[in-house]
Amino acid sequence: MLVLLFLTLLTTNVAQDDGGYTTSALIDGTVFKTENSVAIINSTVFDVYVAQSSKSWLISFTAPWCGHCKSLEPKFAAAARELKDHTCVGKVDATSEQALMARFPVQGYPTIFFISQNSVYRYNGVRSTSELVKFAKVGYKNAVALSATESPLGYVGVIKGKVISLGFLVQRAFRYLTDSNQKSYIPFHPFSMTSAVAILALGGLVGTALLGVFLAWLFMPKNINLQ
Repeated sequence: MLVLLFLTLLTTNVAQDDGGYTTSALIDGTVFKTENSVAIINSTVFDVYVAQSSKSWLISFTAPWCGHCKSLEPKFAAAARELKDHTCVGKVDATSEQALMARFPVQGYPTIFFISQNSVYRYNGVRSTSELVKFAKVGYKNAVALSATESPLGYVGVIKGKVISLGFLVQRAFRYLTDSNQKSYIPFHPFSMTSAVAILALGGLVGTALLGVFLAWLFMPKNINLQ
């Protein structure tokens, strides 16, 4: 039942992954969903493509209701077109990608970061197309990179993102188990709140046990002769 629940949630996640965007573009050898030439970034896209990219990235964290973010959009799109052959440009909807946002020191909307050669810089300049382009090309060299504990590419940022993602997964699983409107193939669905908590707790114990067995196997000394 736990496996069935996991697969159902995973399928739901993938189905919602496009965020409703219909345009796409080839950026750094990968097809990205885009909006006005700006790549749409979520947690998976960031870890698989952005963090591993050999090119630099200029990324903005925005919110749909933010007036300053809406004002930035055409300027950011223009910067993306001007930087097309130099720097990749993307944006994150911070309201839906909270786990990814938590990895960055975002203190307001919009907040812009520049990533180059495993270093991350916060953009604090004027939000104009010309200044954004200048920063991406040369200006970042005069900026101070985020420390290892602040950087989303550092171990602290990665762990923080994983923990928050797990929290959202548990929250989504609880709602799925207790929601009578959800179509489900799990027997006895929907569950009471007590039963749902028990199922999630059991899943946590099983997952922890399997992780312990895996780690024990991974670090077990090899070639031991038992007499």
